[in-house]
Amino acid sequence: MLTAGDLAGVAAAAPDGLRSSTSVPVTVDGAIDGALWVYAEQTDAFDRQAIAELEELATQLALGLQRLRRAGQLLQAVARQSLLTTAIDQAAETFVVTDPTPAIIYANPAAIAASGYSLDELVGQNPSLFSSGQHDHAFYVGLWADLLNGRPWHGVLINRRKNGEVYEEDATIAPVHDAAGTTMAYVAVKHDLSITRGLEADLIRERSDRAAVRQMVSGVQPGELKATADSFCEAVVGLDGFDSAIVLLTDPSGYLIPIGCRGPTALRRMVGEGTRIPYPDGFNQKTDVSALTVDGATPSSVRWLTLAMVEALLIDGFTAVGCAPLVWRGEVGGLVAVATRVPVGVEWMQTRLGILAEFGSLAGVLFGAQAEQHEQREAQRAEIRDVIDAQRFHPVFQPVVDLATGRVRGYEALTRFDGNSAPDQCFANAHLLALGDELETACVAAALVAARGLPADVWLSVNFSPEVVLSGHAARTVADASRPIVIELTEHLPIGDYPLMREAIQGCTPARISVDDAGAGFASLRHILELQPDMVKLDAGLIRGIDADPVRQALTSGMCHFARTTGTILIAEGVEAEAEAETLRGLGVELAQGYLFGRPVEAPGGAVMT
Repeated sequence: MLTAGDLAGVAAAAPDGLRSSTSVPVTVDGAIDGALWVYAEQTDAFDRQAIAELEELATQLALGLQRLRRAGQLLQAVARQSLLTTAIDQAAETFVVTDPTPAIIYANPAAIAASGYSLDELVGQNPSLFSSGQHDHAFYVGLWADLLNGRPWHGVLINRRKNGEVYEEDATIAPVHDAAGTTMAYVAVKHDLSITRGLEADLIRERSDRAAVRQMVSGVQPGELKATADSFCEAVVGLDGFDSAIVLLTDPSGYLIPIGCRGPTALRRMVGEGTRIPYPDGFNQKTDVSALTVDGATPSSVRWLTLAMVEALLIDGFTAVGCAPLVWRGEVGGLVAVATRVPVGVEWMQTRLGILAEFGSLAGVLFGAQAEQHEQREAQRAEIRDVIDAQRFHPVFQPVVDLATGRVRGYEALTRFDGNSAPDQCFANAHLLALGDELETACVAAALVAARGLPADVWLSVNFSPEVVLSGHAARTVADASRPIVIELTEHLPIGDYPLMREAIQGCTPARISVDDAGAGFASLRHILELQPDMVKLDAGLIRGIDADPVRQALTSGMCHFARTTGTILIAEGVEAEAEAETLRGLGVELAQGYLFGRPVEAPGGAVMT
């Protein structure tokens, strides 16, 4: 609006030569917004008609200004409304607007996603569409009491999604009034509590599980590897939701060997059979804790379980498998795998990755040292398996001579291993690794072949441990021998069941039996009395220096008396000096073996006495 001072200034600024002027106010929305000034050269140039026309012109000018300004305001309002709409559409919170009836007139994308209904399905519906039926009548009476009295309501709504799933929402519902105070609409702003509730439940469950695992592990008694692993798996299955568990250790070739299990019979059988299983495809052995689906359509996702394991899990109704590395001293020594029958298996297992990692860590503590020993054991086993399969050994033969005539009566077949490994240690390791039976029979079989060049009238003595004789493998190995056989019972292990041993010896007929190393190890007087062998070999420790030792001579003399009485043949081992041989002849020992008569050689020949 122009002031009096503004008008005076305009008049004073009239151009030179102009004799008259007039002004008409420009009024916008009832207020003077400006003035229209007109100048003329003539005096008294503006009559009433001219002024009326100028007033009309000013009115048109005011209308134009009003329209322009309102258009600008409208554009600003539209811009503000667009920004608000965009913000609401992109908000993570759900927004639902109803009319007073109340019928839904707007729902943002978050509300659509949370409820599972499309916008078309929501518009025009009463919000009771979301009701789960878990609120009573009094709850809604209190809610509407606030809204009808113009107050906003805040609380937790238990609603139901379109798919039937019940969920909780933290909600604020407020009435919207016009300028007269009349309710135009209701606006609900809600936050889905499902994720929050789920995280809280997961945290509580994880804390509970970890406490249970710690208590569970404290009850696992360390002992033999498989028994400890079975006990661990039993305790894991005692936790809610875990229906099967298996512990696997890494072998030297990088495969997994199951050592303990609680689950289907097929899985337990694999533990007993030592089934070798590859690691999961893409599994980072040091960091991965994974949940895998179990279904017939995608067996590739659990290839590492092997087809038989997948079938076993499917038959028993398992839905998902989880696995975690067994870590010890920063290195992975195996894997802990668990399975569940929970209907939404993979989703459930994904919530348990933390406890799976706990299983792996605890298993590392329980089995770490044993895993190292197991790995070393498997490496040794692989070495011995290679010795057997590649026949990395060869037989040698040492003569057994008649002390009275010097004639060779037989040969003892001995084994030498590639790399100069000590034979006694090789056989002992093989027995510790449950390969002693195979190694002994392989060595004897090779000796029978190599001995074909020996004179036909001499016997061949081969070494078997009592357990190989008991297994029947000794009898089967020598059954087709082309010459007389003497089975020497080596003393790696004691004989626990003499009647059973005598029965096994009978199965070796016509082979004769010799008790080796009498005077050392487990070869006691009871062995000789119980087994009644055809031959007894006197230990080299008893024979060495016998020519100068009356005590050794007395003991050997007593054995000679026993041999004459029972018809047993004595063989003195380790004879290296002529004086020893002479003393043995004088005592009545019949046969002898040692470097004095010949060293073990690969093929009988010139170095062997005949």
